Amino acid sequence: RSTLFPYTTLFRSSIILKKLFKRLYPNNQSKEDLIIQKKCIRLSFIKPDNIIKDKKFKKINEKLLEISIEYIKEMEKNTTPMEKLNCFKKAMNFLSNSMEFNSGKTDFGIDDLLPLLTYIVIKAKPEKLSSDYNYCLMYLNKDLSKKQYGSLLAQIGVITNIIIKMNHTDLINVTEEQFGLDEEA
Repeated sequence: RSTLFPYTTLFRSSIILKKLFKRLYPNNQSKEDLIIQKKCIRLSFIKPDNIIKDKKFKKINEKLLEISIEYIKEMEKNTTPMEKLNCFKKAMNFLSNSMEFNSGKTDFGIDDLLPLLTYIVIKAKPEKLSSDYNYCLMYLNKDLSKKQYGSLLAQIGVITNIIIKMNHTDLINVTEEQFGLDEEA
């Protein structure tokens, strides 16, 4: 019984969160959600060349990127922090594998992946990225938040901030006119 206890606790908390999801998760988009979604929609024209500086990583096939984009979209369909973060993890792992295949490099750090992760989030045009982040931050099991899930959550937070603060100078060959103006939510 003692070896199963952590898994039993996780399983129970997962069931509880699924049942309480509609009461815990916001029904409407937050101000940050709207800002992020509007900016992503506005920037949906960008290509990997506009955000990725390292030439080795620009050669990733658009169809392969679509798979990672679908994992990001899937985050919003899930009800527990672990499920949401697992979708993000799948997107990140697929990107990493694609980058490894195209570049021959095998030891990627977050600095290598961050531009592509930002790109796929922009392309996914999430409706509630900030709400997903805050929900996971609040309800993720504390033991899991000290492990890999905490790292995944931190990366979502970084990407959220990058998108909110992004301006045309952060992109490559994108003019101020192409970038457009940020709207108030």
